[in-house]
Amino acid sequence: MPPALALRQRGRVSVALLWFVVLPGCAPAAPADDSGTILPPEPLVGEVSAAASAEGASQVPGVSVAYDITSASSLTVVVTKLRPLEPVSYIPADLLTLRGVPGGDSQRMRAQAATAMARMSRDATAAGVPFRISTAYRSFGLQQYLHTREVRRLGTAEADRRVARPGHSEHQTGLAADIYDVPTNELSQSFGESAAGTWVRDNAYAYGFIVSYPDGVEAVTGYFYEPWHVRYVGEKVAGDMRNTGIETLQEYFDIEASPGYE
Repeated sequence: MPPALALRQRGRVSVALLWFVVLPGCAPAAPADDSGTILPPEPLVGEVSAAASAEGASQVPGVSVAYDITSASSLTVVVTKLRPLEPVSYIPADLLTLRGVPGGDSQRMRAQAATAMARMSRDATAAGVPFRISTAYRSFGLQQYLHTREVRRLGTAEADRRVARPGHSEHQTGLAADIYDVPTNELSQSFGESAAGTWVRDNAYAYGFIVSYPDGVEAVTGYFYEPWHVRYVGEKVAGDMRNTGIETLQEYFDIEASPGYE
């Protein structure tokens, strides 16, 4: 299947299927990921020189900009309960350790997201509202473990509101992370009311991040309010969402709501 491209023009979105060649390229803490992924050499995150964003923004008024919303390796891939990753076993090729970010020494994100996370962490600390990484990239296997554990603990319906099923998680893209400031706010909605949580909500867009599951949109996303879950989409998309007041990536790209799995 060709990847779907969302075409943005004058604030509207349409989805088209185009053929082109693609070059290869949130839950409580769990045991370390043992997926066996081979990492590239480990430069400091601050020294990463990431490739240009796949967004390909145009500066020409009225010209449409295409965003790849289906390829698992795209920075703008839309992953929902109705849109699994393809393949579901996807492993990012450019995962880097989040060195320099509190809590990040054992966590990884894709290179461009890691660089942006390091900048956001540095600036939050300078503003007096530091945060820590709880969890970032998760393999299919780790996500399966977490979801199964929550199903046993809470039942399927409640678990599905809190933890994505394997193959449906933004964490598996390597573009998402769960953050917190103090232990009592880890994976807690209270983080959204904290100084750090407020700062992240108000400033994440400047670093290319969005809060994926804001308050009051469970009917769209299928997940309850998660102020701790941030997702990298690039500064262009995050800034446009901020300016237009659109809260979710699904609504931004006019993707169907996903209150549940099929």
